[in-house]
Amino acid sequence: MMRYLSNLTGMSKMEILNSEETLKERFENLDQVANPGKLIVKEYNANEVCSNDLMAHIIDLEMHEGFKPDVILSDYLLIMRTNDASLSSDNSYKYYKTVTEELRNIGKTLYVPIITACQINREGMGDRGGSKAFVTAKDISESRGIYDTVDVMWTIAQTANDYKSNKLYLYFDKNRNDKSGSKIEYDVDYEHMEITEGIIIGG
Repeated sequence: MMRYLSNLTGMSKMEILNSEETLKERFENLDQVANPGKLIVKEYNANEVCSNDLMAHIIDLEMHEGFKPDVILSDYLLIMRTNDASLSSDNSYKYYKTVTEELRNIGKTLYVPIITACQINREGMGDRGGSKAFVTAKDISESRGIYDTVDVMWTIAQTANDYKSNKLYLYFDKNRNDKSGSKIEYDVDYEHMEITEGIIIGG
């Protein structure tokens, strides 16, 4: 939420913590934006929520608040459990493939995109911090079942030098509905958590 507030108001984390009045003023000025949108944050404990729980919450929001999401962000897939409590994560391929399928089914039912995340493994890490210069699905830390199920997979690469230069790179590793292989450079403003699209490389 702090990152979201920082991006929305143009204030740094310290400015938000030190100046509640300025934060309120910035929010009042947001009324002038034509379509500011609405963000709802629901927090669950790790390994306690499944897709059925998430769907139930979304149905409650629609029934009681008239809210229908345009996009759902799950932070993140690897700390969700399956709807089927009998499945064990000992078989990581089947387990995380099932979690991914169940989450994807919500998107298909509601006809909205769902964005989630995985972590990279040791092979994807850089020698001096950050990641390798080029990260693919082979560098994700968990099951291949995730890759086999998703419609689109991006990877984010940022070497130690990229971090110093306020750069990161998004790579389209898989795209069922369009071409893959594109790499996009982004500029990052860490103080305000703002990411700006730069150039498209290849693809």
